[in-house]
Amino acid sequence: MKQVVTIFLLLIAFADASAQGVIQLSNINSGGLVTLNGKPVGIAWRVSFALPDGTLLGSPGSVSGAGFFASGPRIIDGIIGKVDLSVAAWNSNNPFLKGVSDPFSVILGNMDKPASLPTNFSGVHIAIPEPGTPGLAVLGILASFFYFFYRSNTKIYHANRSSIPFLCP
Repeated sequence: MKQVVTIFLLLIAFADASAQGVIQLSNINSGGLVTLNGKPVGIAWRVSFALPDGTLLGSPGSVSGAGFFASGPRIIDGIIGKVDLSVAAWNSNNPFLKGVSDPFSVILGNMDKPASLPTNFSGVHIAIPEPGTPGLAVLGILASFFYFFYRSNTKIYHANRSSIPFLCP
């Protein structure tokens, strides 16, 4: 009897350890695109599923152009049932250009019937921020410093100063 219980517990542990869910990595029917500053991205971009903490799941897929991706089913190892996911996107040529979609809940399927992105998927929107006020202030101070440094070390002598008023105020 002890051997039967031990084998049964080992089978349950093995089944739980090899749990996996499947979801389609495609936004063709969901409407959300991958965009950079409001414009759809091209083929140099990669996409993958991610957990809310940023951990990437499954193998990455490619953007086929115009912000769409259709890379087929992705196996999510160790996760079954309902899960909160996001779609992460990054530029393969510039790793600093990356973004993550809003999280969504989905019930993972299997290989016969994989889950898909929700129909209200908002897409992945990546924006390059404009410089902030402190950055512009530092740039202005540096420009002023170099301007006054240049003016103090430049002596302009001209017989008729009024002919070039912007050089000699």
